[in-house]
Amino acid sequence: MTNTDAYIIFEADQVLTNDHLNELFDYLDIQERLTRNKLIGIGIVCGLEISNRPASINISKGCGVTSKGYLIVWEDADLTQYIPYILPANPLYIPFINEGAGKQYNLWRLLSDEDAKAVEGNKLAILKPDGFLKDKIVVLFLEANEIDLKNCDTQNCNEKGRQMELTVRPLLIGRADMEAIISKQKKLIGEDGLSNSYIERLGLKEIALKRFDVSATPLTDTFDIYNAYLKCMDDAALQNIADVYSQCYTIFQPILNDYGGNNPFKTLQADLKTKLETIRKSLPIYIQYYYDFLDDLVKAYQEFKDRSFDVITECCPGEDQFPMHLMLGEATVDTQDYIRSPFRQYFISSPLFNHQTDLLTEVKTLFDRMVNLVKNLFIPQFNFKQGVPIRITPSKWSSANLSARSIPYYYNINNVARSWNWLKTKKGKSNFNLSYNADKYLIAPPDNILNPMQYSIEPNDFYRIEGHVGQDFSTALNVIISVRNSNRLPFDVIALKAGTDAANTPLKYNCHFEDLEAQFKLIRTELACKMHEPLCIAAKVPSLLRLITVPVTTAFNFLETFNAVHSIALQDVVLQKDLIVTKFIQTFRFSKKGDFLSTYCPVTAGTLGNEYMQATNKFFPRPEKIDL
Repeated sequence: MTNTDAYIIFEADQVLTNDHLNELFDYLDIQERLTRNKLIGIGIVCGLEISNRPASINISKGCGVTSKGYLIVWEDADLTQYIPYILPANPLYIPFINEGAGKQYNLWRLLSDEDAKAVEGNKLAILKPDGFLKDKIVVLFLEANEIDLKNCDTQNCNEKGRQMELTVRPLLIGRADMEAIISKQKKLIGEDGLSNSYIERLGLKEIALKRFDVSATPLTDTFDIYNAYLKCMDDAALQNIADVYSQCYTIFQPILNDYGGNNPFKTLQADLKTKLETIRKSLPIYIQYYYDFLDDLVKAYQEFKDRSFDVITECCPGEDQFPMHLMLGEATVDTQDYIRSPFRQYFISSPLFNHQTDLLTEVKTLFDRMVNLVKNLFIPQFNFKQGVPIRITPSKWSSANLSARSIPYYYNINNVARSWNWLKTKKGKSNFNLSYNADKYLIAPPDNILNPMQYSIEPNDFYRIEGHVGQDFSTALNVIISVRNSNRLPFDVIALKAGTDAANTPLKYNCHFEDLEAQFKLIRTELACKMHEPLCIAAKVPSLLRLITVPVTTAFNFLETFNAVHSIALQDVVLQKDLIVTKFIQTFRFSKKGDFLSTYCPVTAGTLGNEYMQATNKFFPRPEKIDL
């Protein structure tokens, strides 16, 4: 279809020819079809749905527009029979011609019972032979047939000209042949559109990054944690990311911004490996940041994939994609709204409609973000003598898109922010993205971006804590707790050390757990009660018996064994003096050897208890108090 840029202006006494009239018709016809193709859209507008019935194929009422702007209208019909179909010779419909074989592809015309009555030839029932429909595609073809009108009739022999008859024909074509036609037409238009990209879009695979240390393994030291992260970032994971990024460029190249005709992800897999190797050799403490970076790449791809699928628009779509036909779908598969068929001509709106212009711009921005993330990973060399500030930034989690989250610490902020969130970029507010590096924006953002904790945090369900990696844990922990407390943030934080050795972990907490404290008091009281009876019995034994039964030292050791329980309780209090202020001593007021015995078992002269009390005065110092 050629857009004519001139038309005939008729003058008085002008000699009119058939060429003048045909030029005027062609101009008006082309303008009308261009309006449909360029300004409205092409493809199936509504209806034209396939339903398989016991002895027929039903095509529902509907309409559509071919890529050349022809309108196809169809009334509901049950098609029960078929016959071979031969294309009209004038004009010959080139897309249905197998150029390699020099003849048309095999085609069959579908007939309703009413149509069959008017058609001669050997007609077959739709279900015969068995399996005939299995690999067939249903197509509505706008048959154009130019007919010479008779010059002479009973009235006169004036030239009557010719007539172009347009008839909608329901056809069947083999699946392999239809795929060949799609490929041929795609090459013919120079692959400058998205209308034939449904198969490729459906082929964009799902990717995900493995979770840290699943299945669980013993994390006994720092190397175990480091290696657990490395397991999530193997060659297969890096290759999956590189493959889908390149595939996105290949499929959507016609609508993307100009990258000089070069795939920006051509060397992505090698680049990811190089970055990982740099982390391993020079900055191993940042291994978790690199894991988060790869997770960002996955989330950026998923968001692009989801949004780009709805881009069903083209600016000036190619006219040769399906000039005189519409594919409806596979003959044996009922049309379903939730199933996208590669053999159905879904409507491709003009950018004027369905917010396609905005969606197209958003998709371009999301792709630019994928490029910028790859190019702008930046983790500075850590200075142990002068650490970076520790900051907490509100963000979002769970199902929130990457666009809704804050920009992480490890990106060059000004290069990434301009494509991070399309809506903010559209409004000229790319510096309104929350980030650890918000103070480095070239254009200073408002205070609620620089100091977000001082303003409403209601929309946020996650907090990014950054800048602490590589710093002394006690310093980092104190800063984080201080920031949390000063900003009244709703989360808790602990320092967790790998392994079982708690040495060199000088944590001091004035914490108190009421439930554990209550259980401790019960156990302590019960111990004192049970210790009381045997101790009192032993203390009341006459001292003469010890000369008969056991040596003197043994008697004293016997009593010391019971008294050792008291000593252990005291020792426990001393060791835990930073945790609990009042323990066994505050309850029973025992601070010296023999206090328990004198309190619960008053001894009399001539007993082992009396001799023990005298011995404690003679052989043991009597401290005035236990320093707690």
